[in-house]
Amino acid sequence: MMRTINTFLLVLMSSLFFSSTAIAGVQISTTRIIFPQDSDEVQLTVKNTGLNNQLVQAWVDNIDSSNKQAVPFIVTPPLFKLLGDQTSILHFIFVNNIGLSTDREHVFWANIKSVEATPKELAQQSKLQLAARTRIKLIWRPHGLNKNEAKEAYTHLHITASGSRLIVENPTAYYVSLKNISVDGKDVNPPPNTIAALSMMVAPFSKTEYALPVRSAKTVRWNAIDDYGNGTAEQQQKL
Repeated sequence: MMRTINTFLLVLMSSLFFSSTAIAGVQISTTRIIFPQDSDEVQLTVKNTGLNNQLVQAWVDNIDSSNKQAVPFIVTPPLFKLLGDQTSILHFIFVNNIGLSTDREHVFWANIKSVEATPKELAQQSKLQLAARTRIKLIWRPHGLNKNEAKEAYTHLHITASGSRLIVENPTAYYVSLKNISVDGKDVNPPPNTIAALSMMVAPFSKTEYALPVRSAKTVRWNAIDDYGNGTAEQQQKL
């Protein structure tokens, strides 16, 4: 009896800092997608680095799985065969504003799932078939917001210590994905049982709280991840 195991590999842009992301022989050209409102579409290159064909599926969904509102993006082709050692282009198309506020960025998941094709000589045999899914952030950037301001957004964070908590406030219209943050040389860790790529991301005009790693904190240092998945220069602030 054929058994299929779906292995979901969350390769998330805020926890990876490579020029590409690989899943089960399928390589993705970026770790995040920035979608300016003025663009009709944004393209993503995928490459099959292996010799066997891959069946690839792509779609966009909400960051919050409990949010059942339709997403304003479609991906074409949504399902296709990617031949061994070949590349293809995914087209992410904005189809409906659905009431998104235009004073700040909005973030979604872009999903790319792949399953390796079964060789003909194994088609009638019992086998273990693996599927892999990568999720990367798709950030929708409204008209009037720009990449230069986005690059500097992390420098405007206001960080304070209160009791056993470290409070990170983001007064900007941009999402800030923290790469590293430390207090007096001790790393600030994401909350338990959370996806680091999300829990270490501070939403526009909001704040996020973390556990202080030391008491009587004096200095906080941090850097972030830019539009290209690279780490920014470090910032420092007295607490």
